[in-house]
Amino acid sequence: SQRAETLRMLGRHASNPEYTLLGTTAPGETSFLPDGEMIPPGTFVHGEPCEWYVTADDTPQPDYSGPEYTGGPGESSPVQSFIVDVNSPVVMILDEPGELYTSRDALHVTIIEDLSGLHSISCTTSHGDIIDPVPEPGEEGLWSIPLEETSYAYTLKIIAYDNAGNPGEAVTGPIRIDRTPPDLDTMSIQINVPFKK
Repeated sequence: SQRAETLRMLGRHASNPEYTLLGTTAPGETSFLPDGEMIPPGTFVHGEPCEWYVTADDTPQPDYSGPEYTGGPGESSPVQSFIVDVNSPVVMILDEPGELYTSRDALHVTIIEDLSGLHSISCTTSHGDIIDPVPEPGEEGLWSIPLEETSYAYTLKIIAYDNAGNPGEAVTGPIRIDRTPPDLDTMSIQINVPFKK
């Protein structure tokens, strides 16, 4: 799988550095690109299989003014088959705390990637700390994000990449982990007893 923004085909020929790159972008369609140019966005369709090959053609161009020579199409490269994936993974936080303070041990996120597959997932705090997400056994697409107790609040950014390089992300609101119970050094109980005459 490849991302579809651009595909760059590079090359040079000894007798004519300006040659045509010939490629098929869809059944029955052909793209002609001058050397070094980009295939424009939208050329390929998400999820559809494509084939691509390159042919070097040193036929003299109309504006060529160098020494006379004869040329023609050269050999073509092997056909490359691929499927274009332009959609980013969907990252959803399932149980984000609704308030700043929480004693929770972990957050859970689900990641949906339905074409090229999940390549990697990362999580960083707003203070630059890296947290390693843990896959939940037996639950495809479900991940656990361990939460560390700190003396400060932070946000979490979760980024998932698919095998085509598309990123998807989600960011939490500020959270602060507090698992320390109150410390009662002294305790007094006041009992009011009604006075009887």
